[in-house]
Amino acid sequence: MILPEDATSVRIEFRKGSQATGTVYLDDVFVRKADPSAEGWEGDFFNANVDVSGGWYYWWPDFPRGLDGWPASQEFAVTVTEADAHRGRRSLRIEDLQGTSQYEAVAISERVPVVAGEPVLVSFWVRYEGVASPETIGEGNNNIGLTALWYNQMESGAAGWGEIGGVDIRLNGEYNEQVIPLAERVDSTGWRQYAFVVYPKEGAVGMELRLRYWHEFTGTTYWDDVSIVRIGGSALLPTGVSEESSVEQPQRFLLHANYPNPFRRSTTLSFSLPEPTRVTLAVYNLLGQEVVTLIRDELLPAGTHRVVFDARDLPAGLYLYQLRAGRYVETRKMLLVK
Repeated sequence: MILPEDATSVRIEFRKGSQATGTVYLDDVFVRKADPSAEGWEGDFFNANVDVSGGWYYWWPDFPRGLDGWPASQEFAVTVTEADAHRGRRSLRIEDLQGTSQYEAVAISERVPVVAGEPVLVSFWVRYEGVASPETIGEGNNNIGLTALWYNQMESGAAGWGEIGGVDIRLNGEYNEQVIPLAERVDSTGWRQYAFVVYPKEGAVGMELRLRYWHEFTGTTYWDDVSIVRIGGSALLPTGVSEESSVEQPQRFLLHANYPNPFRRSTTLSFSLPEPTRVTLAVYNLLGQEVVTLIRDELLPAGTHRVVFDARDLPAGLYLYQLRAGRYVETRKMLLVK
């Protein structure tokens, strides 16, 4: 097809006529220049192989054009599979097809909104098999991990890519200095959970994750339960704390941010009551299970109250704490690291 004039986008529809019967299968959809040497970016249909659904796609430099002998020369594949899963029926599989890939295989998530400087918790489970040198995983480029990328707009594609930086995280090796790693968890089936706190840079309004192989890693990986959670509130790095006056009576109910956050052993939870009220203060995990009740249906006087939460025997992770004071209910998040 020849465009009559320059265009910023092209819409291609695949249709089946009203009198047609049967089933049609569509796969390996590409947009390619007739003259590869011509100037300009030809565009992509991300996930043109229709292998991955649910907000994931993959790409490499020669992906739009294919390779000589395509698809036999394809160096890696990303698929949704029922072969292995941490929870539920499916996981995301990244597979090295050649064992000598010159590219960094990646599976790319959909873009999600973030706020510059507001901490983001990234959590996921991963398992690998068929690795040639498992004893050296984490050394140099024999590594798996992810890249968190920041964008100054939510639109993607050539006209709206907007990438303004990011951070690399190697799972079994060094961490970027902008990353706060949480303790690794390994279950009996070989699945490993990793979690990190990252800070979107100034100007960022969107974020993507790239699950990836570094150049020397070979084998197959399975990824599951990938989440991006905006923690909200002020920065997690402790920069100071303001103390409420113990004399002046609070004017409203308020559950304050805990301090410090993140914390390693204990943290202080505080709340304000404008009048005497029966109070319950409890801590929950992300499954909604109650971890501990610090105050249970006690009548407390007006004022600002503080309670120390000792979490030394709990696993690292994100926890919720909830204040119930009469008809007032508020919940906040806190991060325990080990």
